[in-house]
Formats: sequence, structure tokens, C-alpha cells
Amino acid sequence: MAIRAVGFDLDGTLYPGWIMYAASLGAGLRHPRFYSAFGAARRTLRKELASRNMGKYPPDSSLGGREDLLDFQRRFLATRLGISLGEAGSLMENRCYRDVEDKFSRIRPFPGVSACLARLESKGLALGLLSDLPPKGKVERMGLESNFKSILCSEDFGTLKPAARPFLALAEALGTAPEDMAYVGNKIAYDMEGAKALGMKTAYLGKSRHPSVDFSFRSWEALAEWVLSS
Repeated sequence: MAIRAVGFDLDGTLYPGWIMYAASLGAGLRHPRFYSAFGAARRTLRKELASRNMGKYPPDSSLGGREDLLDFQRRFLATRLGISLGEAGSLMENRCYRDVEDKFSRIRPFPGVSACLARLESKGLALGLLSDLPPKGKVERMGLESNFKSILCSEDFGTLKPAARPFLALAEALGTAPEDMAYVGNKIAYDMEGAKALGMKTAYLGKSRHPSVDFSFRSWEALAEWVLSS
């Protein structure tokens, strides 16, 4: 059956990931201990989600909701840095969410992204976006918001990719079954394996012969051709 909808990852998929790292370098140099702790918090969060999954396939573990996930991170930061929960929450919100979002007014998509999205839309495909970190403000600042029928964040479901719940919510929001849509991303373990587990077709930004990847690409024109011919 032809692809009726396409979901996209954001960070490192619609724009070069190194640009965000470069834009955040100054903050990292000013607060290295904090950003190291936040990175450790995300890694520990993924381990906790994996331990709760109990071998289910497709994987579908969750801490509950977004506030539960943020509370997990706050508590980790407070313990690691020796600060109060309130201070940990404030630092996390400002440095890891708000400040990052503000930088996107200076970040542009990969060449060819806008044309690819416009072409797919013109052929009647529903487009959506699913990111592990809050994407809406970033997409607005990049000028891409109008291309997407639905913009979702895994955190709102108390989990992270490759958990099934966010992918299923994206398919529902786009009005299609998972097996009738494709998902585009740049991470095998999170994007490709999460989508493939639900029967979605998968397009990987890069080169890979991994079994969870149906199509690898570097050219966004090539991606549009693949989607429309599948």
C-alpha cells in the first residue's frame, strides 16, 4: 500500500546537529558541570525506561506523563549537583529547554528540506513531526511549522523513542495506520527501530544497511522520490 503520511524527527534530521552543538558551546564552557549532569540524567532516564519495558516488543515503557519525566530529571540533577529540587528545575528549564529553543531563530534546515516537505504536501500526504525534546518552538523559529499537521514530543507521554506510544500518537494524529506511513530520522536505535517495530516504513538520513532501515538517503529530493514511489 502507498505511503499516506510521513513523520519526521527534528534534531540532526531536519537541520545539521553540529550547528546546535556549536551554538551551545559557549553555555557548555560556562557551565560544564551542569551540562555533564544533564547528559547523565538523560542516559539514566533511558536506562530506567529500558528496565521498565520488561522485554515488551514493540517497546512501550513510560514514567507516566511529562511532569513525571521532568521530575525524574530534576531529582537526578539535584542529587548530582547538591542543589535543591527547585533550583535544579529552574536551571534545567532555562538552560536545557528555553535557551536551546531561543537559538533556533539562527538555525536553518538542511538544503532541500523545505522543497521536500512542500512536494509531499502537494501530493496530499499528511506530515508530522515527533521529537524527544520539545519541538514546537524550534520549528516555529525555523519557519517550518506550517508544513506539519501535527507536532509531538515524546516527553509529553512520559517516555522517549523508541517507545511505541509517541509513534502511535503521531499516526493517529495524521489519520493513518502505522503501516501506511513512513518515519524519517537520523538515529537507528531510537528513530528507525522504534518506527519499524510498529510496521512503519523507515528512511534514514545517512548510509546504513541496518535491517530496520528501508531507505537511506543524503538528498532530500531522493527522499521525496522514494516516498512518492513507495
